[in-house]
Amino acid sequence: MARPPLRPALTMRARTAVLVAATVLVTVAAAAAFLEAGHRRLYADRHRIELKPRPRRSCPDCRGAGGW
Repeated sequence: MARPPLRPALTMRARTAVLVAATVLVTVAAAAAFLEAGHRRLYADRHRIELKPRPRRSCPDCRGAGGW
């Protein structure tokens, strides 16, 4: 016996949910790669989001302590 076809709205919602989840994962992966490559540190709480430079051991100006 053949099953009745799924409702088009249900399949569209499922497809949209999968695309949104995939977009979020790709965005998080890209942000992580950017932060690692750019030597930046992300700080986030409920009031602000900051991108701060991360201290580097090879910096001749600050000797790895950070700052300007």
